[in-house]
Amino acid sequence: MKKPQSMTIFDDIDFPISLVRKSIFQGTGCDMDELKDKPIIAIASSATDINPGHMHLSLLSKRAKEGVHAAGGIPFEFNVPAPCDPTRREEKDEYPISNTECPMSKGKSKD
Repeated sequence: MKKPQSMTIFDDIDFPISLVRKSIFQGTGCDMDELKDKPIIAIASSATDINPGHMHLSLLSKRAKEGVHAAGGIPFEFNVPAPCDPTRREEKDEYPISNTECPMSKGKSKD
């Protein structure tokens, strides 16, 4: 059986950093033998309770984790910013930080 690519994060090639990684995973309650044999799958989620457009994403990430488990992997969810912030005030030109770098967020083209 082919070893998962995530196996390399547990190699002792970069000791003592690998020891830190192992400690972090053990702190989450994971079985180290299972982590060495199964692929680790990251699931990004921008779920938030303040934005109605993102509230359903927690259910989707839960289902994604169930699917990863069913397929024999180990899922880990991490959060990313929800870019459509409902608290912004366009009339005062206030935008969330994640949108300020995008030229189109202020109605300006790149040209």
